[in-house]
Amino acid sequence: MVNIKQENVEIGKRIKSIRVSLGMDLSSFGNSISPKASASIASRWERGINLPNNQRLKSIALLGNVSADYLLHGSSITGSTIESLAKKYKRGTITPDEKRLINEALLDFRIGTSNMVTTTKNMAEKVFNETAYESFSPSQKILAVQISRLMLQLKEQERDGTDNLDELFTSLTAFMSGLTTVISGEKKPSEFKEFQDSLTTSINKHFK
Repeated sequence: MVNIKQENVEIGKRIKSIRVSLGMDLSSFGNSISPKASASIASRWERGINLPNNQRLKSIALLGNVSADYLLHGSSITGSTIESLAKKYKRGTITPDEKRLINEALLDFRIGTSNMVTTTKNMAEKVFNETAYESFSPSQKILAVQISRLMLQLKEQERDGTDNLDELFTSLTAFMSGLTTVISGEKKPSEFKEFQDSLTTSINKHFK
């Protein structure tokens, strides 16, 4: 059995995210990097079994409009930076390097979405009902899965008391109310961020 380093697996995810975002199959993706890179070789990159050499890594970064450093380490961009860059993008004053940063963040977001666990995704569809769930944006789907993960853990774990969960339930209630107003169009997604941040903080505080 091949022992694959976790860091190589993460690099592979980023490489795959670039290929998928470009709508390319493994064969065409490999050939666009190098005539000698077959579909099998590209597949091994994506699974973290092998890593592309430096020249191929640079070629993949160029193809995906990201930096080689991003492929190796992921995006370090913050939410506030994304908001700032988004405003510049709308004004048409964004630089090529700044556009690359946004692209890296979007690819990492795509990876986060694709990493949803099937069990919690299925439960999210049940909690929100399948029709409502499928109408959510990618960010709303991730939050729906967070709620479902929370509900699963509350059901599965025995707790001595609920006092320590008061804050969490308050955040959950506010989140549900906020999500409803966004989906109905009463609030803008940007106004929903405070509910998202509050719930995420509570989940991370009480659960792994």
